[in-house]
Amino acid sequence: MPVTVVTDAMIPKGRVDRPGTPIVATSVTIHNTGNSQSGANANAHARALVTGALLSGYLRSWHFTVDDFEIYRHIPTTEKAYHAGPAANASSIGVEVCQHPEQNNKLAYENAAWLAATLLHQIKMTPTAGLRQHHDWTRKNCPSVLRGKPGAWKAFVAQVAAACAALNDAGESKPVTLKVVDFTSGRPEAAAAKLEAALALPVVRSIIRSEALHGAGRSETELSTSSWQPSHLKAQYNKAKTQGWIQAFKDEAKRWGFSPGVMMAIASRETNMRNIIGDGGHGYGIMQIDDRSFPDWVKSGAWKDANLGIAKGALVLADKREQVEQGRGKRLKVGGRSFVGEAFNGDQLLRITIASYNSGLRAYYYFSTSGNPDEGTTGRDYSADVLHRAMYFSEFLGLPRLGHPGSPNL
Repeated sequence: MPVTVVTDAMIPKGRVDRPGTPIVATSVTIHNTGNSQSGANANAHARALVTGALLSGYLRSWHFTVDDFEIYRHIPTTEKAYHAGPAANASSIGVEVCQHPEQNNKLAYENAAWLAATLLHQIKMTPTAGLRQHHDWTRKNCPSVLRGKPGAWKAFVAQVAAACAALNDAGESKPVTLKVVDFTSGRPEAAAAKLEAALALPVVRSIIRSEALHGAGRSETELSTSSWQPSHLKAQYNKAKTQGWIQAFKDEAKRWGFSPGVMMAIASRETNMRNIIGDGGHGYGIMQIDDRSFPDWVKSGAWKDANLGIAKGALVLADKREQVEQGRGKRLKVGGRSFVGEAFNGDQLLRITIASYNSGLRAYYYFSTSGNPDEGTTGRDYSADVLHRAMYFSEFLGLPRLGHPGSPNL
């Protein structure tokens, strides 16, 4: 009998590899992990993924990990994961099936077939129309185990079809039983400790290596501009404290009605809390004020004083918010495209405002036309990443922690 209990080991919502981008899934994509090391089971892969051990220069995540003993869920099926290239990531549920030597493959693929059938039933697709190999998207040899044995993929599809038929005969599928395991923590120090403990495990290091190879085809990766760990943010906070910048963040946030945690998170995203010239010579200071938009301010040299840079960044952010507020319900133009500014609530206004700091009015355009203000930002994750960083900076500052509620649905 297949495992029918799904363990929630969720990537923190808003982290760069789980930005919360909504999708409407039309298929289920099957992968093999590519790791045949002893102990590279579902638990080990879940731990590596959720602690952040796999964060690197490109994005990789998936929805479920399966072996002969357990099924883990990492991202709701209504959200984007990064598992098989942009087209798949925007429309398909990613399922990784383990291949370590201790595994009972018969049971592992029974579990995978049950999960795939349950997911196909939920999205109202048949195995013929909705079951995919990673290979179908990018020509990569994956799932390599099922592709490497003659007739194995055909037999697996038949297993999924049989499970789908049983679900269809039963009518509505039974609710999936969920249990929860915490591989990370909302507290920065605890999250950093869990990451360090994971990195100390040889099997996790083997997963890091195999995942780097698994996603090495550059045509199928989406680059990350914002990989970080909680310990990095703690170091940035300590630097700001040592340099005497904390009070400026607090004062300017209060002046313009923002959280100082958000202000610090923007500085973290822009410069890793450094007072530098960046963005190809166009971004100046800790908040990366653009010389093309504010030439006089940049020429004045004010950016060399980080406290003045923080003040300028807060003013720019407030101006972006005002521009969005004034555009609500009006016909606007950006880059030759016309749109009507959609209504928003307070949380949505904050996301649009933060995204606008990076991409200007395009953030409001994308919110109004697709619901996602980050679509036109660098890395397509700017506000989600800033708000995730702000959770930690708010805690360092002793302020109420910004939350990211998850979805209860598969």
